[in-house]
This record gives sequence, structure tokens and C-alpha cells, in this order.
Amino acid sequence: MYRKMLFIGCLIVLSACAVSCDGRYKQKDSQEIAVKKFIEANKNLESITFIPEYPIEIITDTIISAHTKVRIKTKTSDNEVLKVGNQTSQTYTAYRINESHIEITSHNHLIFSNKIDIEMFSTKDSFWNTAILESVWVNEFESNTEGIFLDIVFKNAATNNFKFFKLFVQKDGNYTIKTV
Repeated sequence: MYRKMLFIGCLIVLSACAVSCDGRYKQKDSQEIAVKKFIEANKNLESITFIPEYPIEIITDTIISAHTKVRIKTKTSDNEVLKVGNQTSQTYTAYRINESHIEITSHNHLIFSNKIDIEMFSTKDSFWNTAILESVWVNEFESNTEGIFLDIVFKNAATNNFKFFKLFVQKDGNYTIKTV
């Protein structure tokens, strides 16, 4: 009786296996189908590259003389980006928005404190539609006891064109901007 029950049990298991494995899909076919479904599902996804990859903050201290010091604090925004890219392939480059804060002290007194960003320079020129602040630095060769020269560069992210400016800060804190 025990053998009969064992035989019937094995027969039921084998018949269940035979019925469930009808052989319609092989492993190779299943893999191809899965790859096609994956490609189809991801066809409309955006690909975004961030520049810089992570938010940054750079502080540069420059000593012009024994009494005059310049501090430039440049940082990128965590949330604000300028997206530039190809609409058809849906690949974008997202440039993080930069801004610099300039502090100039003379004889331990703050004579100039200002934020450098696009709003300070932009005009109706189409260059500014996709422009970002590239860099700000002290021009040590032109700076003197009468004032500090800062060189400022903006980049048009879409066309890779640049605009250069000189910001001259006088010892009394007044400033002028010239296009180079």
C-alpha cells in the first residue's frame, strides 16, 4: 500500500510538471523580450548631467597690502540649475547657478560688500538667456592702493561663448564695471 501511494504521488508530481512546462518560452526568448520591454519603457526618460556634479563653495582670500584684503566666496546653488540640451534626444546638461560674494576690507573696515551674479550684468542681449557666472578673481597686477580690480567671466552654456568684465572698486567703496 505504501508503494502504491508513493507511485501515485510521483505520478501526480510528474504530470503537474509536464502540464506546467509547455515549452513556449525559452530562456533566450525571455531575455530578448525583457530587453525590448526595458528599451521601450526607457525611451522617454531624460538623461541629465550636472556641472559641477555636486554643489561647491570656494573661498579665496587675497592680501593686496598690509591693510587691504579681498575675500571672494563663490558657491553654487543646490536647487537652481540652467538646463541646456538637445530636446530630441532628451539629454541635458544642467549647470548649477553660481554667485560670488565679494568683501573688501581696508584698515579693518569693510569698504565693499556685494553679490556678483547675472542680475548685476545682464542686458537684453540673448547671451544672457543661457549665461552662468564662470569665475571671479582679483587681478593682482592691476590692483593698487587706489583700488582693486576684479576680473569676472560669464559663459553662455548653450554656445560656449564668454563675456569678460573688469570691476574696479575704489578705496572709498564706489565701483565701475567695464566690458573687456
